[in-house]
Amino acid sequence: MAEFEHLPENWNEMNKQEKSIWFARHCINYTREGETQGIRADAPQDVQEAYQAFISGAAK
Repeated sequence: MAEFEHLPENWNEMNKQEKSIWFARHCINYTREGETQGIRADAPQDVQEAYQAFISGAAK
């Protein structure tokens, strides 16, 4: 498996669409195309926390 990067430096400046695309490219598990199954377990802690905030609607 590829080693994960941490959140990009401009994370706080990214809009919701940009964050969604970043998660999709870097750390989302897919069951089938278009069907997500959450974030990968080996993602760094900061990425996991940001993902939880994003899906709960806390990320603006």
